[in-house]
Amino acid sequence: MKKITTLLVAILALFALNVQGQNAWINEVHYDNAGADANEMIEVIIEDPGSYTLSLFQVDLYNGNNGAVYGTHTLDGFTVGNTVGNFTIYYKYISGIQNGAPDGMALSYNGTLITGQFLS
Repeated sequence: MKKITTLLVAILALFALNVQGQNAWINEVHYDNAGADANEMIEVIIEDPGSYTLSLFQVDLYNGNNGAVYGTHTLDGFTVGNTVGNFTIYYKYISGIQNGAPDGMALSYNGTLITGQFLS
């Protein structure tokens, strides 16, 4: 019984740390239409955005062929959308989002990648 209790406490502690760290995420990406690309955009959601400096949130766009960043966008340049509870939506229309198989994007804060926010 003691082993099960210890294991359960460890799992709950890891879950609590993970939930606490997830305060922002890439929520939606529109990058490819049938035919010509149009209205390409990225949407980010931040919990309690007043606790952060928006210019320190950064979305980097990666070229998968060489791993180079081809576009950097800080959230202070995004449009503020709706707020529901403590969550605020930010979005930006960005033409030229690459959509090849290895291309991707990442969301970071103050130079540190936010866990789970490198998408390819």
